[in-house]
Amino acid sequence: MRVQSGGSAVTFELPLRKTFLTIFAGISIALTDSYLNTYKYPTLLTHSIGEKDSMLQQQPKKEKREATMPKVLLYLTCNKANKWEIAQKLNKSYSNIHSTIKQLLRQNLICVSHRKRSSKNPKIDVEYYTVTFQGLITALVQPESLKYADQIAEQQEKLLPLIFGKWQHFKNSGVDISSLQNALDWLFRMARRSYYDTANWVMRDFSTYVFNMTKLKERVRWLKAIHADPDLSKWALEEERSFLIYANTLKYTFRLIRQSKPDWDEALEELYRIASHSTDAYKH
Repeated sequence: MRVQSGGSAVTFELPLRKTFLTIFAGISIALTDSYLNTYKYPTLLTHSIGEKDSMLQQQPKKEKREATMPKVLLYLTCNKANKWEIAQKLNKSYSNIHSTIKQLLRQNLICVSHRKRSSKNPKIDVEYYTVTFQGLITALVQPESLKYADQIAEQQEKLLPLIFGKWQHFKNSGVDISSLQNALDWLFRMARRSYYDTANWVMRDFSTYVFNMTKLKERVRWLKAIHADPDLSKWALEEERSFLIYANTLKYTFRLIRQSKPDWDEALEELYRIASHSTDAYKH
């Protein structure tokens, strides 16, 4: 079969092409569904293998529980609370909250913060919950989290000490609350695209925002705050090494592109040398 495309003739076998497109479309749909399900909430499987009830019978409860999970997670990002308190604050049934807490614990998005003797029954220890690092990052993916920036900073300063632990310092140093919220919004958008597993990755994107994405007047306020704090100054100087390696690597990369016949083995050795030299220069 011949098909005209852009003035040129393209020949292909229809059955083979049709089979390929069918397979490709199937893979694309599967990957897209997988991504959307993960992005919707990195989460949060509520139907365990081996349950007796059918998925159809469980669907209403599942949807209800999944709708509750983001609310519970965001609440525990701003507060340490037990199941009864969460149920009252969110106006949910205790059974709903109990099931939701089990799922969040299973996903390692929350943990037990502490235990306290029950005022009604001294023989019972009541568990209070808070978010883990992954729970914090998952909560920040929710746009509503920006409304509670101050509360999150107060509760979670240990998880991100150079951001939330310095929150009040930033404000006292002249960084506008809108700029602080913009920084969180930047991290929220980055968290949607990548998977933060350590605070170092968060701080890398934080440095990108502060040193590259801010307007000049706004950036000076950030720099003033960073300069005035020993922990932040140390972090900024450590970031300098990464920027230096990146800048020198880019410079050499463009030089390679200009060459008519680059020696690629030599190019690889030079890139290693640049990285090593930049690191040594930073140390001295």
